[in-house]
Amino acid sequence: MTSAPLEFARTLNAWLKSDDKKLLAAISGGRTIEEASDELQREPVSVLRRISDIGAFEFELGTEEWVEIMSLALSGVPLQDAIAWCSASDDRMPLELLDAMRSGPDQRPAFELARELGIAVPTAAAVADLLWLVDQPEEIRSGYASAAQRVVQRFDALTPASLKSEVLGIAPAELLWMGGPSPKVRRGSATASARASKARAPRKASTSRARKPKIRNRWAFANYMKKKRTSAS
Repeated sequence: MTSAPLEFARTLNAWLKSDDKKLLAAISGGRTIEEASDELQREPVSVLRRISDIGAFEFELGTEEWVEIMSLALSGVPLQDAIAWCSASDDRMPLELLDAMRSGPDQRPAFELARELGIAVPTAAAVADLLWLVDQPEEIRSGYASAAQRVVQRFDALTPASLKSEVLGIAPAELLWMGGPSPKVRRGSATASARASKARAPRKASTSRARKPKIRNRWAFANYMKKKRTSAS
């Protein structure tokens, strides 16, 4: 059973030619990204990435074009108008009209922050954490670069959620790899020294008495007793 919303049930499925035709029809029909994703039953960010894949408007992740198309489309501007603005089309609408067409807040500052720090925005739901990061005071935002570096050094994915957790101080202190054997102890560490001292510790001298020779037959036992009496006298 999946936890994904029903309207995004086909997000992980392969894109078919019929899906691409529906997407192109949604663009030419003046649909918004919300309307197109509902019709395709796919997550909005994945639909926007598909727009680049089919050549309707090509962009690379983390570029200025990525900031433009994401901030316009996810704020409610129709896809056709957002693409016309980003591609500098001659018949594009002025920015004032695009702002009036938004059904939500302008998300450009959030995606500018993501571009600056190299934050991956996998889904539209992650934008909420991105907006939270933007809304923080300057003294907190000034530490985002170092916090992002700590996330990367921890071999964690740099997403709005992971950066938010790092800023709030609820990130794990150490990320342990659970998929294989435990990491080797480095030479010179305290654990290695303790193990080495245990391995090189000398064995204690035995305080027990010397064992008597094993008596295998009566003849040997008689000789043993004779030698014992001789040594005693």
